Amino acid sequence: MSTTSINYYVINLTSQNERRAFMQRQALSLGLNFSFIEAISGTSLTAEQLKSYDATTRHRYMARELTLNEIACVLSHRKAIQTFLETGSEFGVVLEDDAELRPHFVTAIHEAVKHWHGWEVAKLYTNEGTLYPLMSPEDAAAAHSAAGVQAILPRKIMWNSMGFLYSRSGAKKVVEGLQRFWRPADPQIGLILLTQRIPTLGFSPSPIVLSKLNEVSTIDYHGTDTERWKSIPKRSALQYLRYRLHVLHIAFAKLRMRALMKKRLSRC
Repeated sequence: MSTTSINYYVINLTSQNERRAFMQRQALSLGLNFSFIEAISGTSLTAEQLKSYDATTRHRYMARELTLNEIACVLSHRKAIQTFLETGSEFGVVLEDDAELRPHFVTAIHEAVKHWHGWEVAKLYTNEGTLYPLMSPEDAAAAHSAAGVQAILPRKIMWNSMGFLYSRSGAKKVVEGLQRFWRPADPQIGLILLTQRIPTLGFSPSPIVLSKLNEVSTIDYHGTDTERWKSIPKRSALQYLRYRLHVLHIAFAKLRMRALMKKRLSRC
């Protein structure tokens, strides 16, 4: 599989020049070409865009609404994935602009594309120490010696949407799932992957990590919600019960995903 079959996208607010320059430097050092996707701002959301937010489902589980900036973040990811689908490439990498790419980033991408089969989405950020191995110890040792990475299933699959590798089939399913959403980008994409059983894997060691730029979130760039966060209402008893059942459902979905991916990777 040639490198030209993989497109790279970075979600970036046009006002965030430091982050853009940070990603451009990394692209240059790795010999990659990044296309920058203009992030959607919470201050410029249209009535049509807001229709994608499922407030009814949100109210079933949560005592507060998504902020406009959280909604815009989800829409920005959807925009980036849709941009990839408009091309003829088979694979697309979508990164947020605070992702620090590790030296084996390109190796991990190419390993997944060339040698691992049966997956549709790969999560590029894995919080080290929170993963489920998908290979036997022997296969994992061989993978490490051959390419330096192995396939895993992140336990925190619903945490941090900093980077994803999409196949065309996986991207289509995620975009469809994002037509209506009720959670921020990271748990919403994870929820889609798990509940729709979209074959998903991760990498060990993680190809990307949180950069220092992550200390200041651009979700709140156009005005923080500090006062609102301080006054977040507590869930009602019914909302809490529904959410605990939702969490249990997700736990079982993770087990099903692990079984699915172990079976598929065994054919590699």
